Order: sequence, then structure tokens, then C-alpha cells
Amino acid sequence: MINSNILSKLTKADIIAEPFPHLAIKNAVEPELFETLSRTFPSENLVIRTDKPENNTLYLYPWRDAQEEDRLTTLWKEFAGQFTSRAFFLEIVRLFGDRIEELFHLSQIYNKPLEQFTIGLRKGGRWGTHLPENHEGDVTMDTQFCMNSPVTAPSRVRGPHLDNGRKLYAGLLYFRQPHDDSTGSDLMLYRYRSTRVPTGVDYDLDDRHVEHVKSVEYRANTFVFWINSLHALHGVSPRSKTNVTRRFLNVIGELNTHPSGVLFDTKRGQYA
Repeated sequence: MINSNILSKLTKADIIAEPFPHLAIKNAVEPELFETLSRTFPSENLVIRTDKPENNTLYLYPWRDAQEEDRLTTLWKEFAGQFTSRAFFLEIVRLFGDRIEELFHLSQIYNKPLEQFTIGLRKGGRWGTHLPENHEGDVTMDTQFCMNSPVTAPSRVRGPHLDNGRKLYAGLLYFRQPHDDSTGSDLMLYRYRSTRVPTGVDYDLDDRHVEHVKSVEYRANTFVFWINSLHALHGVSPRSKTNVTRRFLNVIGELNTHPSGVLFDTKRGQYA
């Protein structure tokens, strides 16, 4: 059994405040372990699963399927499984519990401290919010093997946006391939141009509403993590033409059991 909980070696001093609280950790995983994981990352046949992928498009393979996959190594199952564990959630609470309470007052809403929240495994993909299985735990967790498909025309896979209002947190662990000589595809962090959160916007925002504050390089073994909120604006910079996929692990947790259905409402520009 491996023990490489990425968050366990971090402290609150590692949290970067601007433009919203986040972690950006280089060499997040022990180098020898990371090299083995990178070499045995699931193939395009597993993640993309089509002979004709669209240009620079996100494809993913969720943990509910991956954990049963015979072609996924035991090492990968142990490593990826940690991100849907109670131990990982408790590390999130240790580092970001104050921020979560400041934003969402979850202890008051659920009438128990964050440390007592129960967890469940996400089922049914992005449209499975209302499945009974996704309401078995207070927090529904997932680990997704992700690839952005090869780029036939320079483009960005997604511009400035907010994650869905049910999502409590998100984390990205980059698995850039050694022979990837493309440029771009860095994580872009933004803030609103106005001091007020615009109302009536969807999760995707026009560039005129935001200003770029910081980039996190798409670099192998870099881990980025943040608590989702109305201010957690992010996107991906344009990527040059390439035949190489952009690979990463996506770590998420959702509160499908929240009484309001979402943690924040983009249409009204306010928290639930």
C-alpha cells in the first residue's frame, strides 16, 4: 500500500491567497512514483474511446469505471483511490476548513462539524446529480483520468469559467508527457474586472468580464487545488498544434445534498 497523500505534507502557509485561495505545488508526488504512474497512465483507448476525437476537447474516465478496469495497474488503483478517501477529505478540511466555513457555513447548515461529514463515490457522470447513489454521503467524491485531445487548430480547451455550483473543491495533477513540445495549455487564474460579481452570467464568462492574474504552467507533477466559489475563476490558455494529448488527473468533491441544491448561484451572483 502506497502512502502519498499529496496534501498531508502541506500547511496553511502553502495556500496562495490571490486571486482566490489555492495551492500550486511543484513535484507534488515522489519522483520515482510519479515516473511509474506517468508511464502507466491509462491509454487513449480507455480515456478518449473514439477514433475521431474533436479538436482540443476534454475526454475523461471516471473513477467509478476505472476502479474496475483490468488494464489499470494496481499501483494506479491505490494511488487514484486515495483521492476519494475520507483521509483525503480530512486533509482538505485541515487546510481549507476555515475558508469553507467562511464561504458556505456548512457546519451550521448540516448541524455538524466538517470533520463529521460523510463521503460517497460519485456515480452517473456530470448528469447524475439526482441519482440516489449521489446522495448517500454528504460529499460526493470522484477521481477522473482526463485527456485533452490533440490540437489540429490552435485553440483553448475552455476559456474563463466557474465550475458548477454544486462542486465544493477541485484539484488537478498534471501528467505532461516527456515528448510534449507544444506551447500553452497553462491554467489561467482570473479575477472579475468589476469589484462586483456580475449577475446573469452562466458558468462560462466572456473575457471582457475578467482579467488574468496568474498562470500555473502545465508541467509534469504539478498539483493545483482550490475551493470552488463565485470567485474561483479559471481557464486554460491556447495550445499550439500537436499530436500529443494533454493529460491530468481531476479530483473533485460535490455537495449534492445541500438544501439549496447549489453552493452558489451564478445567475444571481450570490451564495445560496
